Amino acid sequence: MGGPGVIEENPLFTHTVAGPGEYFLKELLMGKKVPSFYRETKYPSYKFKLTDFLLNNLPGMNSDISLSIKTFDGCYWGKCYFCTYNSNYPCYFTEFNESRADIIAETMDSITSDIKKSVQNKEVTFYMSHASIGKEHLRILLNSIKKTDVIFRWVTFIRPEIWVMDFLKDIGECKGILDIGYEFLGEKDPVNKGISAEIAVNLSLKAYEHKIPLKANFLYCIPDTEEKDMIECAVNISRIRHTFTSFVLGQLFIEKETEFYRRSKDFRITCHDSVIDYALKDRHYIDHFEDYSGFRTLDNYDIFIENNKQFALSVAEIMETVVDTWEDPIDKEVKLHPISKEKIYKILSKYFGDKDYIRRYIEKVWGET
Repeated sequence: MGGPGVIEENPLFTHTVAGPGEYFLKELLMGKKVPSFYRETKYPSYKFKLTDFLLNNLPGMNSDISLSIKTFDGCYWGKCYFCTYNSNYPCYFTEFNESRADIIAETMDSITSDIKKSVQNKEVTFYMSHASIGKEHLRILLNSIKKTDVIFRWVTFIRPEIWVMDFLKDIGECKGILDIGYEFLGEKDPVNKGISAEIAVNLSLKAYEHKIPLKANFLYCIPDTEEKDMIECAVNISRIRHTFTSFVLGQLFIEKETEFYRRSKDFRITCHDSVIDYALKDRHYIDHFEDYSGFRTLDNYDIFIENNKQFALSVAEIMETVVDTWEDPIDKEVKLHPISKEKIYKILSKYFGDKDYIRRYIEKVWGET
């Protein structure tokens, strides 16, 4: 792990470098003995190819290869309650233009060519570093990728908005993968995502028609969500589960630079600073949920926990996976078939008491799928 934001050794990584890191990386890949933590101050003036190094020192060369690439920072929406990229937080937004996009596309093409000279038939995928790509930025990126031989795959984080449908054909032809933050799909918008559940569902189905891989990300344990909200979200996940190539469901964790934290009284929650600050030695809570999420609802806490428990377990069954406890996150590659509304009713009826609403909501939206 490396970069200008690194300030100290991280025990989760074998090597940590503060600063640019290119010289350190070169010595590491050449098999030289290097310290576990190093502070690098000089910037490299050279360029090197991956094929310059001994192949047995390159990690992951025996499998498909995933790499991250710097694009831009910030989020054009910036209003989600759970995210540090919200409009009231002093974050920066780096502009993305044709020149920068061309450099990125050419770099991805060049790196892939270098890799394929050494390891044939391996797929190379680049993960873009931005928080969420906008309409104009996506257009620029696609135009630049079209200029290459498109021998690589690429992943962009994107919001499920209606304008994305206009780009699906090009995304598919340019071997793109969409990493979508759905967060929560119901009639209510508890995280201020600013999206419509129906638009998100229809976008997913259209992307599936274009054979575009979708990485789906969802949250639960969100303040101001009730049983009906969770039934709606579970039903909508069911409608598009077959469009996903990977699926993530995780508990909300509240950070200080978010609206949930700043306006905790408005959301009727209390936040545990010792958890949020990662002060593990000071933890004194006995509830696993609070230890992980860092907050407690002020109203109907037991009902809130029970509803989220049933939601997490029902979604695990919908996605045909097994969890040890309801608090365990789901993070897996998936390849599922479409599911019938009768089966969804049967699954949700095992977990939620309001069977009448389950039936009514399924009938309301299933015909729109």
